[in-house]
Amino acid sequence: MDFKIHVQTKYNCSLERAFKAPILGDVRKVHTGFGLMPAVTKTTNDENWGQIGAIKNIYAAKSLTFKGGEVSTDKILERIENKYWKLEVVVSEEHYGDYWNPKEIKGEISVYYSQEKKNIEKI
Repeated sequence: MDFKIHVQTKYNCSLERAFKAPILGDVRKVHTGFGLMPAVTKTTNDENWGQIGAIKNIYAAKSLTFKGGEVSTDKILERIENKYWKLEVVVSEEHYGDYWNPKEIKGEISVYYSQEKKNIEKI
């Protein structure tokens, strides 16, 4: 079964910053743990992160539903500078088992400059 979620947010910043922040920002500062979701503790294999085909492994702390360790492998599928990202997240079955469904998530992030409101809109 496929689910699609659409979120639109407006930011008062440069187009370049809105484009880079969701992918090139430090994931540990965003995913700090909440409820059953464990905090991200580190990433590895991220030397080329942000380039097409690059991957990074995400690790998280122990929680009630997670024994700690590798959570997922993220991969950049497509990048159009200051416009569009397409990525894939493959959830680690070894650590999450049947707790997490789906096992694979594909995401797209688009940014554009809204002249009307002088804001960046992230879709």
